[in-house]
Amino acid sequence: MNAEARMSCVVFGAGALGLGFLGPELTPHCRVTFLDVRLKADLLDHLRRAGSYTFNRTGLSMRPVEVQGVDGVLLGEAGDADALGELLDGAELIFTAVGEPNLPQLAPLLANAARRRTPERPLRVLCAENGVEIAANLRQAVQRDAGRELGGDVLVGDTVMGRMCKVVAAPAPSLEPPAPGLDWAVVAEPFYGIPVEAHVTAGLPRLPGALDAQPPPRFRASEDVKMLSHNGLHAPLACLGCLRGAEFFDELRDAPELMELARRLMVDEAGTALLGKHKGALGRNEYLNYCDSILRRVTCPVLHDPVEHGMR
Repeated sequence: MNAEARMSCVVFGAGALGLGFLGPELTPHCRVTFLDVRLKADLLDHLRRAGSYTFNRTGLSMRPVEVQGVDGVLLGEAGDADALGELLDGAELIFTAVGEPNLPQLAPLLANAARRRTPERPLRVLCAENGVEIAANLRQAVQRDAGRELGGDVLVGDTVMGRMCKVVAAPAPSLEPPAPGLDWAVVAEPFYGIPVEAHVTAGLPRLPGALDAQPPPRFRASEDVKMLSHNGLHAPLACLGCLRGAEFFDELRDAPELMELARRLMVDEAGTALLGKHKGALGRNEYLNYCDSILRRVTCPVLHDPVEHGMR
């Protein structure tokens, strides 16, 4: 697919999720522009010059992967307001991956962009933050800054971020930084597909293959599985691992009774609730396969995820 035919996507946030999940998944079908603050100035400069960056993909082994077809824009620079406005005007999809506490800072930018949209060409925003009701809260913030009720000219929806990603400070020589000279690296597991709320992407002439546009019943099931059986595994497993003196999740693989306890938590507790709540939208076999796979993924030795990550 040539560059001219690719969908234009903007990602607020060049962190672990942006670089480790959104970039790799979107770039086969989209031209992706990352926006971030001065702290990421060196990375953004590299994105502008090289049009690519590197992350480290886990699996059976760790290997660097180059992501091409990207650009970078530094937020908050004097004189850049017009350029930013043009960028948002031309974006067919906008993703936020800045963390929930930082979302209110984006509301004025999105409200300004919303003034130039119509229901025939709405502003489409997908939130990649971890949590529930993220999109509803962002829509309210944008509405306050716009000073009006938002209609069909602004569509804001949630996503389900299923890929585990992390930033590693002062990485080992075996890890490559996103750009030469940076003292940090991004590590992400091989996991594919991003469930999104279907109303945000409805009407798009082309949808990136990575996006799984789901109607409300199915999306709520996907969201609950992520919160209760991914996050819901990660947190208690971290606490129990900490009590055992473990530093990394993969150390817990050597504790079979703990692994069985974690599986029972997902199957007997969360699973009973989820399958009862989402009848018709979530299948038993699909869910049980997910439980076993997420337990393997969280404790993957190559990912080497620190217990402290789950204790935050």
